[in-house]
Amino acid sequence: TSDFGNEIRYAFTVTDEPVKWPKQPPVCEVFPPRNNGKFEVDLFFDEPTDFGVEIVNDSTKSAVTSQRYTGIKDSIMPFDITGSPDGVYWFKLALDKDTLTRRIRLKHDN
Repeated sequence: TSDFGNEIRYAFTVTDEPVKWPKQPPVCEVFPPRNNGKFEVDLFFDEPTDFGVEIVNDSTKSAVTSQRYTGIKDSIMPFDITGSPDGVYWFKLALDKDTLTRRIRLKHDN
C-alpha cells in the first residue's frame, strides 16, 4: 500500500456548454525598468483591447506623455522620454475598470 492512500476520486459534470476560463490580467512589463529614457513596454491582452498610457513624473506629478490606443492584443511598444530629467516615473496603463502601474527609474549617462 501507499503512504498517500489507495483511491483517487474526482467529481465532474459533462455538459454541452463550452468552458469559460476566468479572464486573466494583462501582461504589462517595462524593459529595462532602469534606463536613460528609452525603454519598451511588453503588452499582452486576452483579446483586442482599448487602453490609455500615461507616463508621470513622480516628483512633479505631471504627465510626460499621454496616448490612447485601440484594438491592441499584443505589442512591444517603444517609448522615449530622454528629454525628461532624471528621476522616478510611473508608467500607467488605463483600462476600462483598472489601472496598472509600473515604476521606471530614469538616469542619464553623464
